[in-house]
Amino acid sequence: MAIPASIRFAEQPVTGPEQSHTFYQDAALGIDSGFWAAEPGIIELDFGTGQCELCTLLQGRVRLTTEDGHEAIYAAGDTFIMPAGFRGRWETLETVRKYYLIIQGA
Repeated sequence: MAIPASIRFAEQPVTGPEQSHTFYQDAALGIDSGFWAAEPGIIELDFGTGQCELCTLLQGRVRLTTEDGHEAIYAAGDTFIMPAGFRGRWETLETVRKYYLIIQGA
């Protein structure tokens, strides 16, 4: 999967193997969708202001923590959005599998 240029990762990468597969990508429309899986680990995210991501968890649990300290835990079956401008931490608590849709220019 090509990571959109507007998503920047901090120096601390995912601490386990990561898998991904792109289902559909259209640069003209700013759409990238697919499947992503990872073992427990932490990613620091810094989305651009013109991008959001919709996620549906198929397996596992994650904790999202915004830069101002707000936390939310999501589990298999949950669907959520990381809004444009999201900055914070994605912590994979249990091996996770998700479908995602990234929209540029949101």
